[in-house]
Amino acid sequence: MVTIALGICVFGFIATLIYFAATFVFEENAPDANERLGRLLGNNTLNNLPGETTGNLLREQQEVNWSGKLILSAFPNAEDFVRQSGIGLSVGGLGTLSAAFFLGGTALHVLFLPFKMFAPLVGGFLALLPFMYVMWKRKRRLAKYSEYLPDALAMMCNALKAGQSLNACFNLVSDQAPAPLGPEFGRCFEEQNLGIPLETALVEMAKRAPNVDLKFFATAVILQRQTGGDLCEILEKIARLIRERFQIQGMIMALTGEGRLSGAVLLGLPPVLAVTMFFLNQEYIMRLFTHPLGQQMLAGAGVAQVLGFFWIRKIIDIKV
Repeated sequence: MVTIALGICVFGFIATLIYFAATFVFEENAPDANERLGRLLGNNTLNNLPGETTGNLLREQQEVNWSGKLILSAFPNAEDFVRQSGIGLSVGGLGTLSAAFFLGGTALHVLFLPFKMFAPLVGGFLALLPFMYVMWKRKRRLAKYSEYLPDALAMMCNALKAGQSLNACFNLVSDQAPAPLGPEFGRCFEEQNLGIPLETALVEMAKRAPNVDLKFFATAVILQRQTGGDLCEILEKIARLIRERFQIQGMIMALTGEGRLSGAVLLGLPPVLAVTMFFLNQEYIMRLFTHPLGQQMLAGAGVAQVLGFFWIRKIIDIKV
């Protein structure tokens, strides 16, 4: 029975890897589709959009495979979540990769590690790694908006003082600002060229990139166009506010560094010590898994670890 299950896991792992590699091979035809769409729109409007944006537009028209449908049924906003990470991977591809990690981790645990009953748990943990990577990439990408936005606002303010229009300022930022801020401003600029009102384009940009500072910028521009006022002064105040907030965040990171390091040590020490004791004295550590009292102690320690993780995170997570 174990041999049959192991064979199924190995076969599924290889099949999912082949399918995952095939998706990248077939997606190489996307540039041809971009070129055809650009000819239909004229003046290379689509080709002027960043590659990340055009890939998203084409990906929205593709069918979702079984793994993507399963993820979307549980998390309806998963497609936006993955797109905001900027990894260039669809929800279906992410689900397929997660399934491959699960089957491969389960098979490797059964082949090379003891405690065969924990193989599905190991596979489940490995299946979460692609999602954890997407969350990490999304967090870093959204933080870059706040990092690049002050310089972009200063650039727009200088262009406005020089007599440039607001639409030309968006084009300037799209050319000068690095990704991901530049491509977002470029898409907003192209949407205005296609006839979409500026207010609508700004609202959609804030939805695509749910960054607080970018939402402040979009709200300020929309209110200024409705009520009037000095837009350059508003942009300067927003840029100064963002820079001051970055300084405060740096101070908080320095002051909470000891707490974050202590939390990492306290959370990582028990698993590392357990693995070390398993290789040094297996008979000694096995009583925790075989004796009923040891199993209860493991369960209590696991609950305490989880509570301690969230407790320490709550202490050091200071909102600015």
